[in-house]
Amino acid sequence: MNRRNEFVFVGRSNVGKSTLFRQIFGVKVKIGKKPGVTLKPFHFKCKGFIFTDLPGYGYMHGLRGKDIRRIGVGVLEYIEKRSTSITAVIHVIDAPGFIDIAKRCTRKGEIPVDVELFHYFHVFDFPVILAINKMDKIRDPDQAIDYIIECMGLLPPWRQWPDVVAPISGKSGEVESLKKILKNLIISSRKHEALKCIR
Repeated sequence: MNRRNEFVFVGRSNVGKSTLFRQIFGVKVKIGKKPGVTLKPFHFKCKGFIFTDLPGYGYMHGLRGKDIRRIGVGVLEYIEKRSTSITAVIHVIDAPGFIDIAKRCTRKGEIPVDVELFHYFHVFDFPVILAINKMDKIRDPDQAIDYIIECMGLLPPWRQWPDVVAPISGKSGEVESLKKILKNLIISSRKHEALKCIR
């Protein structure tokens, strides 16, 4: 019996996880213009699956450093404790924001937190999907995505990773590539009824 029944959306604050959640599942999730609206896991239960929107990590408007760190640690603990029941982690990043951070980190000889987490998630026995959001703000999509996946340790061109890389724009509703990956994972779990969860 397949006990893996949870899809977890994780990423920095303000990368558009909650907006993406609304676009894919049609459920009302609290969203805002400032980072840090989601402060605890939001669960959407549907047809035997749980779809979870986790709080963002990193800067959060109106919170002190220790509270931000506590939420970040909570995200990691959530993944660790539920690792055997997770069907897949959807790691959402902000394309222009990630590129800017990655270039700054490269100059300093540092590794971006998103890259560290992407590798960390692969310690566990579940697929990790890289949802590259806000692609509507990128001028040269192919070049940008190739740069992003190379930072993550994947070999370009990005189109050879159709089950791993999903370029999307949650705000404009361009999320079909991610929906396709989610549907394929649901089908492979043999819970076809759950396809109705994705609108």
